[in-house]
Amino acid sequence: MQALERVTSPNYSLDLGKRGSLRPSPGTRAVPVSIDGFGPSVAEWPRQSPDATQGPLPFAWVEFDPLPPPGFSQQSSRETFPLTVSAVCPEILGDFRLSRLSRLCLMPAPPPIFDLSRCDDPRDLIHDAVQRLFQGEILGLPTETQYVAAAYLLSPAATRLAQLSREWSAEPPVLAVKSAAEALDYLPRASPLGRKLLRRFWPGPVTLRFHPPAIGGLTQALPLEIAHSLETSRSLGFRLAGHDVLHAILRLLPAPLLLTGERPVEGTADSASKLADQAGAACSILLDAGDLRYTLPTSVVHVDDTSWSLHRESVVPARTLHRLAGNLYLFVCTGNTCRSPMAEVLFRRLLSERQHCSEDELVDRGFVVTSAGVAAGVGQPASDESIEQMRLRGIDLRSHESQPLTAELLAQADRVFTMTRGHRELVVRQFPHLAERVELLARDGGDVVDPIGGGPDDYRRCAEQIEANLRRLLDEFPSES
Repeated sequence: MQALERVTSPNYSLDLGKRGSLRPSPGTRAVPVSIDGFGPSVAEWPRQSPDATQGPLPFAWVEFDPLPPPGFSQQSSRETFPLTVSAVCPEILGDFRLSRLSRLCLMPAPPPIFDLSRCDDPRDLIHDAVQRLFQGEILGLPTETQYVAAAYLLSPAATRLAQLSREWSAEPPVLAVKSAAEALDYLPRASPLGRKLLRRFWPGPVTLRFHPPAIGGLTQALPLEIAHSLETSRSLGFRLAGHDVLHAILRLLPAPLLLTGERPVEGTADSASKLADQAGAACSILLDAGDLRYTLPTSVVHVDDTSWSLHRESVVPARTLHRLAGNLYLFVCTGNTCRSPMAEVLFRRLLSERQHCSEDELVDRGFVVTSAGVAAGVGQPASDESIEQMRLRGIDLRSHESQPLTAELLAQADRVFTMTRGHRELVVRQFPHLAERVELLARDGGDVVDPIGGGPDDYRRCAEQIEANLRRLLDEFPSES
């Protein structure tokens, strides 16, 4: 610390060379002070201003020269004595000889912590948090991996938060969004790969950082100062709200939140108290949601137009990310007990032969194969005739269990192959935005006839038709295989 004649901080301004007062700046709730030096006894003012709610208040440490102020008892020169004052008592140093003040050192204090588990209705705290964010405050909030500082993207606090992020973690801030669709509002030119990674990696503890030319849309509508602080011309990071508290707040906001980048493992703010110690007076309040789901920061993936790379391996390991980023091939029939199960296992066999690997290794190479039915139940076995036809080809279909075709499964699929035109029409009618991904298995545009109720010859012809079309299909995309 060095000798100062005048000190100005966001919370107060104090002249040290004359008698004076310590006044709160506009917008602050209270200004506590601690006297540190050669023995002041403890003096207490009201611990809170009338409009303060709860929790500790920010403070400054004021160091005296060897002579303590009049009226203070002699104590050990190494002890610290708190002197807490209220914002409604501005002349707090009126009786002190400020000429004796020689040094002043700011000590950030933790923000007030609100325990969500102890309040009668957590929604009250959620609504209060939303109002504070709208007003431009920075809050401490839980995510599924760490406690972080957060600001509303469209508030002036966004630029301050971007600076905090780089100071705390050496990482740029990230946008917390409610859904992949909201992220795409800022990424209108995201490539098919980028859109697939949004579908596959979320929900989950993965931060996706996109690079141009994907960035645009609402990003271009951000105030220039905010866009500059985010360095949007270089990249823009996103994470899906994976904590109930964060998601509840985002549901009430028309735009995303901006979060500080996460710290490495050794500096992880895995509790509200740790973030409070780290944040000091940077956050106005902090919401404590208890223990978090994970004890590591998010995995970070950088996404370019045609490729992606793992920038930080963490909660989600590299192998899992590579699996999730692979191609999902979905075969669809009616009941998922005859045609589509045979297509699934036959395609897996043929694909592994082309890849020169075992079927179990396909997943690690980015190939996932499954099947479903538009009118399927859950957990039904394949038909005996289908099992027999696959047995003749050296494939075991006995472990198959049927599953219905769902919106979630369709959303994850890269290519969907239906057995008939009726199946395709049904899927496209319900999910028109997926029309480009849904096609007939038969390369001539015909139907794979349903063998249900037929004899062994019907199932044999069906299996042969499926296999012939799968071989033609594989010939169409050698670059993927």
